[in-house]
Amino acid sequence: MGIVTKIDDRSRLTLPSEIRGKVGIKPNDEIIIEGRDDEIIITKPISPREFIKEAEDLAKKIKKTKVREIAPLKIKEMWTRDL
Repeated sequence: MGIVTKIDDRSRLTLPSEIRGKVGIKPNDEIIIEGRDDEIIITKPISPREFIKEAEDLAKKIKKTKVREIAPLKIKEMWTRDL
């Protein structure tokens, strides 16, 4: 279960400090807000450098499996497991 917060009279939302700290969001950071069905998804974008580093780390994990083909959903699972 998440933390309950309110939208103020100017339609602003305050992200609780526990959540900001957990995902590393600091003042003036950009965030991505998506609406999916009845959910609002807030994510922190990663820089191209961070993306490349994560992709390289994932490639190393995949290489260690010694499997020639891995299903895309398995790759997604491996990539997001440590989040």
